[in-house]
Amino acid sequence: MVANAYIVIASRDGLSRLPLMDVFDKRIKLDKGELICQIIIKRDYLDLPSIHVKRTKYEKIDYPLITLVALKKNQNINFAFSGLCDYPFRHKPLENILNHNNDNKSRDERIKLAISSLNSFILEDLHGSAEYKRFVLHKMLYETLENLEGDS
Repeated sequence: MVANAYIVIASRDGLSRLPLMDVFDKRIKLDKGELICQIIIKRDYLDLPSIHVKRTKYEKIDYPLITLVALKKNQNINFAFSGLCDYPFRHKPLENILNHNNDNKSRDERIKLAISSLNSFILEDLHGSAEYKRFVLHKMLYETLENLEGDS
């Protein structure tokens, strides 16, 4: 998701190449008889600064509460998440908020605004309340921005 990957789908009609985000909506949308046979990531994405963060509620062996993946390209950071709702996702409005670091808002303010853009997504389940997940996500985003943006 964060690397703007393409997938190659094989069907009875042959092969088709599509952006992953065009085929993914809460899950991979394939028609009957279709099969993913290749995932293509452009070479220039392979060496970009990136982060993978997994947080659990109790221990490292516990089921992940939230997983975050971030990739920085051209001063913009792409984010994808799992554990916040029933499916993995990438949320462009959140990225836009977090990437506007020159509009006199502190890192903390941008993170609070970004999380509020996700409020309807955040799932309350056995692993954690929505409030707890927002708290953990705030810390994860802060650490990610600190790492990928630097100390700005």
